Amino acid sequence: MALDLYSRLDLQPFHGLIQWAVGDGLRALSLDGEHWRLQLRAPAQPRPWGALDQTPSEPRWHDLGDWSPTQGLQLRGLAPELAKLQRQGQAEALVAELAARLDQLPFPRRDLHELWLCDDQGEPLALLASGDSAEQLPTRPLFWRPLYEAPGEGEERAGLLSPEAVAGLTDAVRSRARRRLCRALQRAGAALVDAEGGVVSAPELPLCESWPTEPIARQVAHYHAWHAPWLLQLHHLSATTRARLEQAACQRPWLVAALHRTWPVIIDAERITAARVEARLREGVESL
Repeated sequence: MALDLYSRLDLQPFHGLIQWAVGDGLRALSLDGEHWRLQLRAPAQPRPWGALDQTPSEPRWHDLGDWSPTQGLQLRGLAPELAKLQRQGQAEALVAELAARLDQLPFPRRDLHELWLCDDQGEPLALLASGDSAEQLPTRPLFWRPLYEAPGEGEERAGLLSPEAVAGLTDAVRSRARRRLCRALQRAGAALVDAEGGVVSAPELPLCESWPTEPIARQVAHYHAWHAPWLLQLHHLSATTRARLEQAACQRPWLVAALHRTWPVIIDAERITAARVEARLREGVESL
């Protein structure tokens, strides 16, 4: 089975990149490059007889099962009208091709068109949305949404990112962008360019790091440090920024172990290896 391999940002709120492996009527998605959710595109079903709206329904993606190199393929039950599809053989073909191409992780990013919320002077402030083309970007202004950590994703020494701190960041962004101006830009390597091809001065990370007051600047730095394991999935980071984020990510060893295969570059391999070893040791202790 021929697969189209790429990645896309997971935004609003930001949660790194999703890896995509798309075949004919099947696809697999992963946040970490290890655990994959398989989905089946089912044909449109006819409307029941007598329904007022006889417009054919659109094909939909249905969860087919899960796969990882260590746990293998686990299919789940589907609705009776889908069970007759040859899903077992299709899923096995997709998994076989995907397994042979895992060494290509992380897959190249496809959604290179970005929508940025700007401050009241028109300078990019926070990343709002992305798309494979400019036409896929939202046309209505959006509010920036921060990322709350999910339960269990924290390490004590990483420092809590409290709801109060995140709410403070949200207020700061909205205060600086009262006009809700937005700009559509295109990612070109490490740069962002406008519709005319001119390079635009924009933040390297999804939220601007330059703030007029020290307390807000510290909150932004803490916000980025907390989400370093996901930020390291970005392809365009400078070596200096990547090294800083690697140091912060190692405060959360199990996320380093989970996500390192989706990082396009590793600066301090020795540090990252040590964090992965620590994660394995912790997992062993907790299983006793």
